[in-house]
Amino acid sequence: MNIKEYYMNEQMIGLIFLEISSLLLAVLFFYLYKKNKMKSFFYFSMACFVYTLDFLLEMQDEFTGGNIIGNILLLLGKLLLVYGLYVFLKNKILKYSKYIIGITIPFICILSFDIFLLDSDGGFSSIVFAFFMIAISFIVFIFFKNAQIGKYISGVSSFFLGAIYIIDLFTNMFLNSVLIWYLIHCILFLLIGIGMVICYYETTQIELAEADERYRLAIDGANDGLWEYDLKKDRIFISARSMSFLGIYNVDEYKQSEVWTSHIHVEDFKNLKNKMSEHLTGETEQYICEYRIKNNSGEYVWIYDRGKALFDEKGVPYKITGFHTNITERKKNEERINYVAYYDEVTGVHNKAYISKKVDELENEGFEKGEKHAVLVIDIDDFKYVNDLIGHVQGDFFLKVISERIKSCLPTNSIFSRYSGDEFIVLLYDIENINDVKSLANKILQVLSKKIKVMNHEFFISASSGITVFPDHGKSFEEIFMFAEIAMNKAKELGKNRCIVFNKSMNEEIIQRVLLEKSMYEAIKNKEFIIAYQLQKDLKSDSFTGAEALVRWRHPEKGLIPPNEFIPLAEETGLIIPIGELILREACKKIKNIQVKGIKDFSISVNVSSVQLKSPNFIGSVKNILNEIDLDPKLLTLEITESILMESLAPNIKKIEELRALGIKIALDDFGTGYSSFNYIIKLPIDILKIDKSFIDEIHTNQKEKLIVGGIISVAKKLNFNVVAEGVENIEQLEILKEQNCDKIQGYIFSKPVFENELDKLLLK
Repeated sequence: MNIKEYYMNEQMIGLIFLEISSLLLAVLFFYLYKKNKMKSFFYFSMACFVYTLDFLLEMQDEFTGGNIIGNILLLLGKLLLVYGLYVFLKNKILKYSKYIIGITIPFICILSFDIFLLDSDGGFSSIVFAFFMIAISFIVFIFFKNAQIGKYISGVSSFFLGAIYIIDLFTNMFLNSVLIWYLIHCILFLLIGIGMVICYYETTQIELAEADERYRLAIDGANDGLWEYDLKKDRIFISARSMSFLGIYNVDEYKQSEVWTSHIHVEDFKNLKNKMSEHLTGETEQYICEYRIKNNSGEYVWIYDRGKALFDEKGVPYKITGFHTNITERKKNEERINYVAYYDEVTGVHNKAYISKKVDELENEGFEKGEKHAVLVIDIDDFKYVNDLIGHVQGDFFLKVISERIKSCLPTNSIFSRYSGDEFIVLLYDIENINDVKSLANKILQVLSKKIKVMNHEFFISASSGITVFPDHGKSFEEIFMFAEIAMNKAKELGKNRCIVFNKSMNEEIIQRVLLEKSMYEAIKNKEFIIAYQLQKDLKSDSFTGAEALVRWRHPEKGLIPPNEFIPLAEETGLIIPIGELILREACKKIKNIQVKGIKDFSISVNVSSVQLKSPNFIGSVKNILNEIDLDPKLLTLEITESILMESLAPNIKKIEELRALGIKIALDDFGTGYSSFNYIIKLPIDILKIDKSFIDEIHTNQKEKLIVGGIISVAKKLNFNVVAEGVENIEQLEILKEQNCDKIQGYIFSKPVFENELDKLLLK
């Protein structure tokens, strides 16, 4: 073997080593390039591979067309080299590729010119490659500052490789040892590649550590806490922020889950597990749960817990990640809103809306189970007198006392609420016996009857209660409450301080009541209300000087309806105002009519109800009627009962004084049935005192009754009151009243109440 052949063999072996090393690096970088880590170095390695292949082809003498293919390979190698540089610079130096393109396109043209015209022996390419290697060494040290080992391996190796290229070009230092040159070339080339890989690994690790630190800082700084559950490892991570909701810090990572779950409220833990199970089985798209958890201070914090699971290709969950949010303040706001919506501000007990909601829930659930429930409506009797005496502020305190007393009687299976004013409702769940409900109601009434002291006033009150059972009596809140109120009103009608269970007959009464009310509207419109007159006789002149106007209802189908059947309802509905106005107008017309017939001083008295007297337009209405008929007011007497006057004494006295100022006479009706106290009668601005029939009934058979009536007449005379005795039915009563100097009498001794035509006949007689 001659020297030339030996040289060629060494060069061949060296190029093969270089080709293998560049190919290995290309494969390595290609693998990393797929992971988008080392794209530029893949092109560098491929460039080296192409260059080496070009050199190998040049050494084959039998290979034809080598010059053309060699130049193509050189061009391809330079293109790969330049494109790799472009990718590297684009990713590392400049953000905008248009600047890189402007540089690389002319550079590629110059290199192409070099290949075809100047670089026929490859010397120029060696120079470019050498300086490129040296440039890479500087680039590595500049752009891989964070790398600790890789930058030195790659940077130093690339610098030496470039330096050796330059030295060899001018000195031919490896002329006699080509294989050594290629071995050094391969080793340095491999070191450059390995150094680059180490650089990227080191910088990636640093970036990951920095990202992890940023992630940790973001978690710690966020309002929400993070948690993660690795189902395969059965391990739960809970962030420090989440643990801070408990006021617990520095908990071992392996104990976080145990600490967290041990603080969850027992009542909420089952719901949490169910929600988690529903999500992991795919029933819900997201895991969402709200629960209470106890903090270090022993107080419960509300947590809004949400998360989403990751599933593998088989649909099996392997991880779930989520967030904890402290919603305690939101829950407090909800509780405040709920309190306003469902609690009574005065007494602190539930209100109508809450108990209505509970009945609706029973309608949807409880009725299906065949259970029965009861509603008690409790109304305080005559509570308005308490408010009048102590005022509304202290009246509210009074209601608090009442509500506390009712609550003290109630069993656990009940809900208590204030409906309105002085009316309360009790809902009893799942009752077995109606007698148990009645016993509870009686117990409540008994407790309420005990003395209550407010503002140095002592009160003894009573209450009336109505009971309904549902679904027997109704299925909606409106029905059962209405029927309970009907029963409660029935209790009041029967004397108050009692409990009544609703029955269907009461409902029929209400239906009749509604029909009656409707008929009254029609009766007012059709003027079906008429007057029956009961004459009054002056005992001194022995003549009829007046009459009391008594309202009657002449129904077109039912005939005459007595006052006790419609007057209470008329007062309750307010219809007594138009009825009273109608009666007053007709009575005034009758007085005028009697005057025309020659009887000049005949007066008629008209009863006034409390509803009329309270009406703000009452006095104005009386004035209008007097002016309309042009009637002398002194011929009109308005009768007011004791109980009506005492309801609101001061305002009523003021109105009576206004009526008397017009010239109208005022009679105190039914004296003896109410307060019957001369202490307040002295203060009343009245003209006539009417003694109730109950005193007259036994005046001729009972000496005490006779003395009492005589005393009333005597005192009334001294107070300058005229006295009228009601209900006189026989001669004995008449004679005694004459002896006691009574002014007038009225009663069946002369005649029963008569209508207009009969009155005219009696007066003309």
